[in-house]
Amino acid sequence: MKFNINTEYNNISPYAIMFLLSFLISFMIAVIMMIRKGVDNKKALFSAMFNFICSLYFAYLFSVVTSGDILKYLKSISFSSIGGLIGVAVGVIVLSFLFKEYRSPLIKAYALVVPLMYSISKMGCFLVGCCYGIEYDGPFSVTYSGRLAHRPDVELFPVQLTETVVFFAIFLFGLILEYRIKSKYSVSFLVIICALAKGSLDFLRSSHVDQIISVNQAACLIIIVLTVIVQIYINKRSFANAQDDINNKKVEDR
Repeated sequence: MKFNINTEYNNISPYAIMFLLSFLISFMIAVIMMIRKGVDNKKALFSAMFNFICSLYFAYLFSVVTSGDILKYLKSISFSSIGGLIGVAVGVIVLSFLFKEYRSPLIKAYALVVPLMYSISKMGCFLVGCCYGIEYDGPFSVTYSGRLAHRPDVELFPVQLTETVVFFAIFLFGLILEYRIKSKYSVSFLVIICALAKGSLDFLRSSHVDQIISVNQAACLIIIVLTVIVQIYINKRSFANAQDDINNKKVEDR
């Protein structure tokens, strides 16, 4: 089975549709998750709007800063998935300080839906042919045609479709971690798994050819290291608090 996609779409780009749906569907699910955990309805909705703005801003900013041709990106609209992730993370951090009483459900909700958001958005990339893969003529290869094709009439690896499937699977795994296994490390696990998946699949992108480590992969490594450091800090703080509670109880019993 092989894919042949004509990029001569009509007035509305499939990328724009999937891009907006990725936010709408994912953030709606996040809002529902938060409300079910007792978060105030207005604050849950505000968090979605705030994170939407942060994600768009950092997704565009990351593309501009990491581009070799800044003027080109200043004249056009291009969004980076890593930048979008950073934007959501920044938004969640800010909101966790604004709404301290809802910090845990807020962080968990957005951590759970980020893989779904990325999964849906990459389907848009697959339909229009951006972020295309390396040359590949095996099963499930994709060939783009039409005046808007970035690499016309060349069989390519469907890396965007692969990312869609992989990250949707990660989203389902995250739900299992949180709601079935009830792991206290579900957020850290998800962030690390997403970073590993994103970094690994980047090898299959055409843009990675002639590169040892791409900007995306470097960002993924930084995210993994920061996540491990934060989790170690949280564990130490939890242990210290537990020890304090034990010591206080002993004093009370005397």
